Amino acid sequence: MDPILIIILAVVVVAVVVVALMATRRRPDGSTARPTAPTPPKTEKGLRDRLARPRGALAGALSSLFSSPHLDDADWEELEDALVAADVGPQTASEIVATVRSAKPASGEEARSLLERELV
Repeated sequence: MDPILIIILAVVVVAVVVVALMATRRRPDGSTARPTAPTPPKTEKGLRDRLARPRGALAGALSSLFSSPHLDDADWEELEDALVAADVGPQTASEIVATVRSAKPASGEEARSLLERELV
């Protein structure tokens, strides 16, 4: 037999033995190590948790805004800023505020009900 062929055969046998040993090796906890696809890191917060912050910011801004008996320009700006902070989007927030403001609500409570109808 050719010496090069013997060397190649020996390398292949060693490689097969090493792969077989790695596949059956035991972990410290007693389980066998099997190659697995890496799992993506789990997020600590779910979708509801990530949405809670903008929703809470909007609720806080709206409660203080609509508690006043009369709404001025600063209140309307605050409402628009709160909607943008709640991920409504700047253009949509401007349109919503313009629609509610054009109805000329007499009080904060009336503005709140108009806003609810506009958002739903």
